[in-house]
Amino acid sequence: MDIWDGDAPEVREPTISTDGSVSFVNASESGIFIPSVQHWQKVSRGQPIGDIVSPATGEILHRAVSEVDGMVFTLREYPVVYAGSLLARILGEKLPTQEADSHD
Repeated sequence: MDIWDGDAPEVREPTISTDGSVSFVNASESGIFIPSVQHWQKVSRGQPIGDIVSPATGEILHRAVSEVDGMVFTLREYPVVYAGSLLARILGEKLPTQEADSHD
């Protein structure tokens, strides 16, 4: 089709969770989301993921935190959020009891 002359970029293998240990971080307020973590970063339970701030005053309306230990594998890029908007998904680390159960 002669649309592209350059090299094709490498496509990364997707991260797939087959054990259902994905945690969702949703906005509890409407505003502007300013992340404090990066995509693929490991996070700990209770660690801030980012702040939702008022676009008018800059006041922090909500500090979103991780509920699990794991890796950020989805992080919102579009800054405008409404209550309930997805901010991040975290692939939780398996606990030792989960690993034992998976061998049954």
